[in-house]
Amino acid sequence: MRRTAVIAFAAITLLSTLAAPVVVAGPGASGARAAAAPATATSVPLCPRLPGRKWCLAMQPGPTRLTTRSALAVPYGFGPADLRAAYRVPATTSTSTIAIVDAYDEPDAEANLTAYREQYGLAPCTSANGCFRKVNQGGDAAPLPAYNSGWAGEINLDLQMASAICPSCHLLLVEADDDDSSGAPNLELAVQKAAALGARFISLSWGGAEFAGQSDLDGYLAAAGVTYVAASGDNGYGTGWPAVLSNVISVGGTALYRDTSTARGWRESVWGGSYGATGSGCSLYETQPTWQAGITALRAACSARATNDVAVVADPATGVAVYVNGGWSVYGGTSAGAPIIAAMEAINGPGPGGTAAVAYPYAHAGAFNDVTSGSNGSCGNLLCQGGAGWDGPTGVGTPNGLLGLGQGASTPVPRSTVTVHSPGSVTGFAGTAANVRVPATSSQRLPIRYSATGVPPGITLRSTGYLTGVPRSAGRYRVTVTARDSSGAAAGTAFYWTVRRHRVVTSATPRVHGVLKPGHRVRATWGTFRRDTAHGAHVSVRWRIRWYVDGHAIGRATHRTFVIPRSYRGHRISFSVTATRSYYAGYTRHAHRVRVHR
Repeated sequence: MRRTAVIAFAAITLLSTLAAPVVVAGPGASGARAAAAPATATSVPLCPRLPGRKWCLAMQPGPTRLTTRSALAVPYGFGPADLRAAYRVPATTSTSTIAIVDAYDEPDAEANLTAYREQYGLAPCTSANGCFRKVNQGGDAAPLPAYNSGWAGEINLDLQMASAICPSCHLLLVEADDDDSSGAPNLELAVQKAAALGARFISLSWGGAEFAGQSDLDGYLAAAGVTYVAASGDNGYGTGWPAVLSNVISVGGTALYRDTSTARGWRESVWGGSYGATGSGCSLYETQPTWQAGITALRAACSARATNDVAVVADPATGVAVYVNGGWSVYGGTSAGAPIIAAMEAINGPGPGGTAAVAYPYAHAGAFNDVTSGSNGSCGNLLCQGGAGWDGPTGVGTPNGLLGLGQGASTPVPRSTVTVHSPGSVTGFAGTAANVRVPATSSQRLPIRYSATGVPPGITLRSTGYLTGVPRSAGRYRVTVTARDSSGAAAGTAFYWTVRRHRVVTSATPRVHGVLKPGHRVRATWGTFRRDTAHGAHVSVRWRIRWYVDGHAIGRATHRTFVIPRSYRGHRISFSVTATRSYYAGYTRHAHRVRVHR
């Protein structure tokens, strides 16, 4: 029943994409997201999504910008420093080769790559210095395929994103004769050739609809020791090949924002909405790998291979800067994620590749930023909805450093440790604002999440490790604070927090005022009430009055004024005032007894 539903959805998705407008940036035009340009309601795919072929998965925000905006003179969109900061990518000198496999030719690929790297201060990567190489699907420098404007944009995006993450890595561009539209598996042959030329990390920013005979193509992506990384799609909930293969890291997409209120400095949500949406879902034909079968909630929603495994920025509305057609544009789509993840894998160095590379993030999920909000469809479960732990749109999350993406055979995985410093015993007053810091550090400088138990009522634990608020109830509380970094390392501390009530005192002796004769009205007065003498602040209190005759309380005499009965002639009258307020201790003062005149 589940697979039938997915097949129906895939069919609807494919039909909807056939009607999507396709606007391609030609010379002098660009999809640049200018700062002054208003956002439009759609995103534009660079490649038409047609049956019987594969399509590139790069997107630009809105046809308005493509048709009316000229190329920007300066970048607008995330650059290398932004991406490395958002995902904590360390500096590297790795010279691993990253293969970019796309269809058709982009004659200006090297020139555009040079302009991109010059803009951001990256060392040259050219064919002259051996860093860059471009070949056809046969591995030869010529002849090259025909030019295709949509795939040319994809090629520029892929090369520049790999450069952004690993500037020192070598780049191998393999151009297939076409997008499989001729009926030959040309893209798959190009992937096979990239592995044969020695690339251990292969980026695939394209895909196609799943089909019954797709297993016939699996062998083209089966080289030993090679890590394959594929974009999952840009049209929302639904799967595609080759991202569904169990030996391919499937990359989903997020919307990425700066957020200085968090320890990380960034926040992310599932990419989904009017600007397109990341792909994800349950495969129609691929079996479920063991590392996914261990996720109970996933197993309940899908009995086959599910996508995705990891995610990075893909929303064109929060896109990346790309140099193309003589100027700067903004690109998005999950195709931006494939070269980003492939470059991160390349920094770590050669590992086992294949299914081992795909399984590794699941065993090290603590080294990822968990993306818990947003959705890319209405499937009703974690296959299309962001949430704690694994979810379809973002997998185990977005990279928080490279510890979760596998290591080379000779590279140990360093363990993170967390240190928490106790604030010591804390004393305060009910009703008075408190601000107590519990500092914690991660040895790997990973973001830290705090949790606490036993805090006084009215106190809240902030994400920054501060306990703030106004305690409501007096008492002695044993507070435990635990700090956990994104690798899963944790530590805690416990301390006592004593909350006291303020005393309320008066600055003058209460007195009875008025004519002290029977039948006359007298009045109770007292001085200004203050908090205890250590603070001295005035407080607005609630008070109660009780009148007395010769020290004995008078039943209903509880008002501030009192009419003296005739029977009290010659007796002594007095009153008491009790001042109270929330959070404060009540305080009672008695007036001197005053004799009523005869």
